[in-house]
Amino acid sequence: MKSRIILLASLLALLIPTAVFAQSTAQEPDVNDLQKQLQQMREQMTTLQARIEEMEKAKAKADSQPAQDQTPIAQKVASPAKPAAPKSPTTFTSGDWTFKIGGFVKLDLIHDFNAIGSTDTFNARTIPVDGSQGADTRMHARETRLSLSMVGPGATPTPSTVIG
Repeated sequence: MKSRIILLASLLALLIPTAVFAQSTAQEPDVNDLQKQLQQMREQMTTLQARIEEMEKAKAKADSQPAQDQTPIAQKVASPAKPAAPKSPTTFTSGDWTFKIGGFVKLDLIHDFNAIGSTDTFNARTIPVDGSQGADTRMHARETRLSLSMVGPGATPTPSTVIG
């Protein structure tokens, strides 16, 4: 029994390397196949290099020629010259100086039909208790903000001046 196991083990030991060697030679490409692939790759590389050279020559030729206007003639005729932007009514010039007025005006009109004695603050002592009617009308522009921008010969504009 022992001799049979040894015989079987030795047969397996001889067959396994033969099978592995047969698989490895079957998977490896032939030298002739590799040389054919290398030749094909060289031909492709030569073709691509030729295309790159053609493109570089075309680009150099286009760069050396003066740029031509690509706008269609119909579009050139149809689009009239744009007029100058209208001058703002709040902008004034004097010599090299430009003045621009800006800001906003907020006018408040307040009428109180049951007025108390104080117009600025709530003072309970000034409420009429004798039954008399009072009226108070007030108009103000407290939240008005005006600005004046002056730009002159200096390269940078001066800070805006706020009035009000």
